[in-house]
Amino acid sequence: YVVHPDAAEKIRNGSIAVALSHYASELVIFKCNPALEANSSVIKQTLEKAVAAVWKSYSLYPLPIFLYHRAAFFQLLGEKDQSRQLFVSFLRKQAEFKAEQVDKVLLDYEKTNVENALLHAKREVDKTHS
Repeated sequence: YVVHPDAAEKIRNGSIAVALSHYASELVIFKCNPALEANSSVIKQTLEKAVAAVWKSYSLYPLPIFLYHRAAFFQLLGEKDQSRQLFVSFLRKQAEFKAEQVDKVLLDYEKTNVENALLHAKREVDKTHS
């Protein structure tokens, strides 16, 4: 791809961020399966690595969807307060988010259904208020 020099760093950082997000998701899918349920320390370590990878994603390129993934991983870890805070933050940041052309391309590459993520986050936040 040919990229305008003004967008090169944004695309580089965004691509790395999305790759880290994919790494985190794949790590959880492959290591946190029913066969490993007996070894909760492996699952905990895997989820902690996923949290760290997605946090790095957000620091490289602050797409709100990365906050959602981090919240979901904290939820799997049983960290309800941190999970809820991140779901709230995701909902707020997503409401303020105005996607530029590069953002849209990265979100397509990231592949998370943002509408489903919004519904899930809202349900989780509403659940804690009930």
